[in-house]
Amino acid sequence: MATKLDSLKVLNISVQLLATHSGRDKVAKTFHYLARIVRWWLEKKKNTEMAAMVEQFRGAIGSSRRVGRFFSSLNCAQAIGYYLSPESARESPSWLRLLLIIASVSDMFYYISDNLTFAAKYKFITLSERTNYIW
Repeated sequence: MATKLDSLKVLNISVQLLATHSGRDKVAKTFHYLARIVRWWLEKKKNTEMAAMVEQFRGAIGSSRRVGRFFSSLNCAQAIGYYLSPESARESPSWLRLLLIIASVSDMFYYISDNLTFAAKYKFITLSERTNYIW
């Protein structure tokens, strides 16, 4: 039987997780993928009405995650600046910094393309059919 202390511990861990963007995104990602599985199961059981509702929920969670990633490319730029700094050079070997820079540049391009395709989805900008298909 769970005690009051155990409940408080779980609550504190939950608050710590949800207090960060990364933590909220991980929880949302869990619901997003869980909804995909539930939708598949409901379709298999021929419950199309409920499957459609779950799909709407999944779409809303996916959109909220994409909005939450707006301006994440700025975090990548900040990280690149740090990896190029003398302070980082003292703390990490150059090969590791190079790998971290490559990862940050890749993430930056991902976030920018994600923001562009999201903006195109809601007709803020226009992208070619091929560009939309690729992303």
